[in-house]
Amino acid sequence: MFLEIEPKAEKFFRRWLGAEEFINGGSRWCLWLGDAKPHELRALPECMKRVEAVRTYRLASPSVPTQRLAERPTRFHVEFVHKGPYLLVPGVSSERRQFVPVGGYGIRDGRMELSQLTTLRYAAFGLSIIGDWLGQPLDMDKHKLPRDPAWGLLVANWREPDPAKLLPILMGACDTHVERIAVTAREVDTQSAKYEFGSVFEAVYPAEILAVLRLREMIGLTNPESIDHPLMQTPYTPCSPTVSKKA
Repeated sequence: MFLEIEPKAEKFFRRWLGAEEFINGGSRWCLWLGDAKPHELRALPECMKRVEAVRTYRLASPSVPTQRLAERPTRFHVEFVHKGPYLLVPGVSSERRQFVPVGGYGIRDGRMELSQLTTLRYAAFGLSIIGDWLGQPLDMDKHKLPRDPAWGLLVANWREPDPAKLLPILMGACDTHVERIAVTAREVDTQSAKYEFGSVFEAVYPAEILAVLRLREMIGLTNPESIDHPLMQTPYTPCSPTVSKKA
């Protein structure tokens, strides 16, 4: 066990919580050295071995962006290290569930103000649509969740029966997705609160658009025959039947 060799590294271990652990149980931990000070690292030889191993691995990569990440080997490529309250909403869950699995972490009471500049706005957007689908509208004010005008149009109109009227709303949602992709290392590292999509996969996978289209199918609504937007032309979208018009 790592801590048996280097017990002073204990404070740098963080719980790694993803959809798998949240839904099915279990726990994982990661060694997070992004906030470690230089003198602390120098006193942790085993941690320094890991840092150097990361640097070497990144330098050997054929990917130029990955090579650049070797300059900051104590940092992750994509970081979601929360320093305040947040909601955990699994990106993938069973559609057979009668409820949406959601976890609140660091929230002590309903009066706590949450920053508008967090990915809570994306979670609130998804929960609003799912709540409407279940017939149990989400009380944004009660839970002090941020309202986001950019996603609001899709929330208000996702049940639009006319595919032609829905299409420009979906196009606008695709634009919002693209606008909120963290492109540079600086955006990922120091401005991640402004961006919902901080990884390569999240950037090109329009989960929220595909989810809306799937929900519409489930309640018998017809989807637009095509969505002519670059976001919907990635390898991850053609495999979904929700992009095609219902027969």
